[in-house]
Amino acid sequence: MVGISVSTSFAEGAHPKAIQTRMGHSSINVTLDRYGHLFPELDEAIAVSFGERLAAARERRSTNVVHASFGGP
Repeated sequence: MVGISVSTSFAEGAHPKAIQTRMGHSSINVTLDRYGHLFPELDEAIAVSFGERLAAARERRSTNVVHASFGGP
């Protein structure tokens, strides 16, 4: 039951340090040794989110280009 609670907490974005405190682990290493296997899925979610934000930033940047004419005949 505890494993499900911890995995759900990680899936909801809980910081490992918060999990350490709540589980009473003596160090963050104990928490990560025990539950570190849960992070590969979360890593993919972070990568997807970052990719979406990067694409949105690039889109904003390309639509905010100022076109100007300098001199000329």
